[in-house]
Amino acid sequence: MIVIRNKVSGDITTARSCAFQKQPDHANAKVGNTVSWVFDAGKIDQLLGSFNRWNLKLRALTTAQRNSTFSSS
Repeated sequence: MIVIRNKVSGDITTARSCAFQKQPDHANAKVGNTVSWVFDAGKIDQLLGSFNRWNLKLRALTTAQRNSTFSSS
């Protein structure tokens, strides 16, 4: 099972029954490069969150209040 999460938006994607198609083509080089792994999944589920501005503002306000409380004591 492969799980991909976006902590900011709350998106979660889960892939089940995964299998790699083949080993990646790997070439040794002086400068490193990206190695792509290709896989198949039997079932993919997505649960989309939202970029909720109110929630983000509330978190920022709570953090600011917490910081001001600690600095004033």
